Amino acid sequence: MGNTEPLRDLRVLVVGLGSIGIRHLTNLRQLGCRHLGALRGRNKALYKPVDLSGVSVHVELDDALGAGYDAVIVSNPTSEHMQIAQRAAESGSHLYVEKPLSQALAGTDDLVETVRSRNLVAMVGCQLRFHPNLIAIKQWLGQGSIGRILGAQVDAGEFLPAWHPWEDYRESYAARRELGGGVILTLIHEIDYLYWFFGELKPMNSVGGRSGALELDVEDHASSFLLSERERVPVFLHMDYLQQPASRKMKIIGCHGIIEWDYHEGRASLSVDGSLREASTVPENWDRNELFLSSMNDFLQAAVQGHKPRVTLEEGIAVLSIALRIKAQVASDEAPRA
Repeated sequence: MGNTEPLRDLRVLVVGLGSIGIRHLTNLRQLGCRHLGALRGRNKALYKPVDLSGVSVHVELDDALGAGYDAVIVSNPTSEHMQIAQRAAESGSHLYVEKPLSQALAGTDDLVETVRSRNLVAMVGCQLRFHPNLIAIKQWLGQGSIGRILGAQVDAGEFLPAWHPWEDYRESYAARRELGGGVILTLIHEIDYLYWFFGELKPMNSVGGRSGALELDVEDHASSFLLSERERVPVFLHMDYLQQPASRKMKIIGCHGIIEWDYHEGRASLSVDGSLREASTVPENWDRNELFLSSMNDFLQAAVQGHKPRVTLEEGIAVLSIALRIKAQVASDEAPRA
């Protein structure tokens, strides 16, 4: 995890105390941050019980930003990300914005300009870039281990009602259009690591929409054909809120081999000319929270040391743009036909 000593004196504000905000607050404590604040809003009934001992609790944004925090963690509903992020950047705070960055591109150019002009660090919370399997795959691709890439296939699906059993899934941000929900933005991690591997992706055709099975006003499944503009790699991406058991798999096919990944098995494999060449397996005691800890530590260390985080604001905007184009194609497919 690296040296956490420089983090002890950082003043960090967490905006939003839903499940991810509570996770971030807990992880900040584990990383050694001693000066913490939380903006929880006025409706306390919306939040799970959480230990706020030693935390400065705010109910007004102006009050919170006026306290002079060094960094702000934006973990409220997607639809409110840009407003909070822009205000926090204008106050001089470094930014960690939960994925997706927003539900629209409006305001992103202004945020980039504010971050640059004030010499701030801004990171988007796509923590799968810290997964040991995906790090290994990134290295294998960089080494050209399977030759020229011929194509990639990704399947990501999970039953939405099982995500947070303590709440009505229909009230979660992932399920509500006005909060920036829908499977495409919520599972944007898949688009992010594909962007990390292959660069800019152009959505060629996408289909999907609302199955009706979950009573949602947002898309619960989407399938897209994308093309890497850098290497002309065709990518077939499927995402849904419906699969039981959950699936998160990827297969990359090259002229000389195959790379495969199964998140739930915690294993990635590199096969060359029909034989297993190398494998990456998560440790037996590995916990998913390691991703969030590593991502937050990367951001805080970047803020302290002044270097780029692993997932920059500009990359977050590029990935959001891809996701929104897929979303627009799915919406067009869903429209009534004459």
